[in-house]
Amino acid sequence: MINMEKIKRLRQECGVSQKELADKINVHKTVYSQMENGKLIPNNKEEKKAMAVDILYPLLIKKIIAKREELESLENFSLQFKS
Repeated sequence: MINMEKIKRLRQECGVSQKELADKINVHKTVYSQMENGKLIPNNKEEKKAMAVDILYPLLIKKIIAKREELESLENFSLQFKS
């Protein structure tokens, strides 16, 4: 089962709009909004696969990259004070 609350949180943390994700899986923004808010549940395999592959994975990757960049930035900042 897809946890839409997690997808919503990741989407918000990554600064991605509902429209961007809706466009990515070829659904109208209203449909995506209803799915994200639990008013419409993806019920077939293809919809669930699209949610996982086209939305969840890219959001997780974006979040990991942002975290890595944040850590590298902090590391570079602390190296400036060690010199």
